[in-house]
Amino acid sequence: QAATGNDLPSSDDTCGAWRVFGSDCRCSVPYKESLLYCHCQATVEVLDPQFIFRDAILSNLLQMEQDDAPLSEEALSGGRLMSEDAQLHFQYKTLVQNNDLECVAKSIMATTVDNSALASSFIRRIYSNTFRALRKDGILYLLDVDKDTYLLISRERVLEPFMRRLTAAKNSSFGLERQILQSKRPSYLNNVPNFRLQYIKKKLR
Repeated sequence: QAATGNDLPSSDDTCGAWRVFGSDCRCSVPYKESLLYCHCQATVEVLDPQFIFRDAILSNLLQMEQDDAPLSEEALSGGRLMSEDAQLHFQYKTLVQNNDLECVAKSIMATTVDNSALASSFIRRIYSNTFRALRKDGILYLLDVDKDTYLLISRERVLEPFMRRLTAAKNSSFGLERQILQSKRPSYLNNVPNFRLQYIKKKLR
């Protein structure tokens, strides 16, 4: 489908946000800027075709991130590098036990499943399938299999701090530190698309 004039990137889009979301993106999801992610990039899930449950999961996680470790004005402005303490590490069961999310899952189930006996199975599947999709899309990372602990790969807490450290290492006189950072992408970034990192790199210039 040919793009219209409104679909094309604006002349002042020097950082290439359209390369992250696509020139046709019309998503208005609340986590779009915080995660550099939207429905256009999302792996399709047949149990949640309109991404209603996924939206609820991500909004909940971002609220948890903010409540867990609010960012100072200095950190928000990029005045200091954030430690891993600012990242959101959470357990799978925390969301499974969330009553609001369970209600969202049940409301989706009511429109797709006729047999109420399948309710518990549907809810388990929509959680596990959504987490699998978010891992594939580079939004969640499984930190600890035994403890079922995950990392939320958000822009401010994970992606931007990594790119700042990378930039600092490039400008550093400490050759070993620079070689370590540049030699291998951290495992938690393995599924993060390059266009997200490239966008942040340009924004931080």
